Amino acid sequence: MHRRASPSRVRAGTGSDPTPIGNRAEHRSPPHLPGLDGLRAIAVLLVLYNHAPQLLGDNDGSDGWFFRGSPGAWIGVDIFFVLSGFLITNLLLHGSGRPGALGRFWWRRALRIFPLALLYLAVAAAFGQFVPGFAHLGIGTDYAWAASYLINLHIALHGWTAAALGILWSLAIEEQFYCVWPLAVLRCGKRTLVTALIALLAATPLLRAWLLPSIGPTGIYVLTCCRFDTLAAGALLAMLWRSPAQPLLQRATAWLTLPAIAWLAWVVFAPVPAASPLAPPWFLVVGYSGVAAAAAVVCAMAIAPPAWLHRWLCHRWLAAIGRISYGLYVWHVLTAEAVAHTFARLWPSAGLPLRAFTWLGVLFLTATLSYRLYEAPLLRWKDRVTPRPLPTPKPSGAPAKAAAKALLVDDPVHSE
Repeated sequence: MHRRASPSRVRAGTGSDPTPIGNRAEHRSPPHLPGLDGLRAIAVLLVLYNHAPQLLGDNDGSDGWFFRGSPGAWIGVDIFFVLSGFLITNLLLHGSGRPGALGRFWWRRALRIFPLALLYLAVAAAFGQFVPGFAHLGIGTDYAWAASYLINLHIALHGWTAAALGILWSLAIEEQFYCVWPLAVLRCGKRTLVTALIALLAATPLLRAWLLPSIGPTGIYVLTCCRFDTLAAGALLAMLWRSPAQPLLQRATAWLTLPAIAWLAWVVFAPVPAASPLAPPWFLVVGYSGVAAAAAVVCAMAIAPPAWLHRWLCHRWLAAIGRISYGLYVWHVLTAEAVAHTFARLWPSAGLPLRAFTWLGVLFLTATLSYRLYEAPLLRWKDRVTPRPLPTPKPSGAPAKAAAKALLVDDPVHSE
């Protein structure tokens, strides 16, 4: 999920890399952006904060003042969406025009996403079959929706399913995004892409306003077409970052960071619940766009943070959390249910802080073991499969020879 730093340089205003063809070190990946690791860690911690009372048995907020703002911490998922839009677009632009770029991208995404998700579904099914108290996870059609990355559509049509399966709705949105957006990035010009992204940012709130009476707050929250603006905000940020507008973007970010953080803090501590009839109708229409814009500003700040923030945002503990953030997200519901079930049997009077502390210990251990023993070994296969070189005509001169050499070079691109 994380890339090693490389000294590659990008020509302003293009998706190409002007470094010499023969220098493989400069072709492997875009430069690593450690500030985004810290932002990814903050995003997953917000998700855990959001779900802790729901999963550990304190929905009314009566136990623990610390969790009073948790209903608004769903913004962690939206930060993930913006990060995904930025990172994926940045990677695609870096690999644009190189042989096998699309197939290589999808291969790397598949290795990163599918194995852990399938393992998680297998473990959840085993809990449903063999562990007392988990009959709600018994094998049924919900597993087919989850395994096919359509669980968000199922939720929009039929309402929330078991939390341990329903949590995969955000992964479904990202996978649906991965199926379409890479084709556009690798086949369309930069101006066309920017125009399309701006159109998506403008049209998505109108689409939500049109669909809200028929699909309700839950459908607005989980359908990919209603969250296009969040993904588009990250993708547009990547386009601007790799263009001559980068200096202007950085100056604007310096002015907008505090207002963006203030807006996100208000959403959390007001709090504004997502996917709930309690959320104001105006927020369901334009509020998500405001969160997307603010998250994009924060993401832009994290790409090149000032020195004082860099020391904090790139702290090794945040980097470690960011490294296993995917596993933390995937495993957090099932581990919370296991901890809550155990406490209900052995110590029903235990307070939410103790249950939460125990859950975090179990979750971080599970995610760490999952990453080191299962995910990381599989990720080594990212560079094992490379595209076949395109056939080239016989060179007739020096320029033709250089072009042929460029086509035959394998230039693996690291995924996020």
